[in-house]
Amino acid sequence: MNSKSLTAIFSLALKHHQQRRDYHHLLKLDEHLLADIGLTRAQIRRELARPYWAGLKLNLRCNGMLTQKPRLRA
Repeated sequence: MNSKSLTAIFSLALKHHQQRRDYHHLLKLDEHLLADIGLTRAQIRRELARPYWAGLKLNLRCNGMLTQKPRLRA
């Protein structure tokens, strides 16, 4: 695994952690503040219950790897 892949994985994990932290902060808001921003506690809890991979849009450039023949290095 090259350094770009590791960086991308780390970046995705960090983004997921930040989103979960933000959702937990939103749960601490009063009902009227949540209503002002158009959210309910149920919506926030649904997002927190989703697995981390559900919201990820990965671009790992491996879509064609299954159909392509491996390249031999000289």
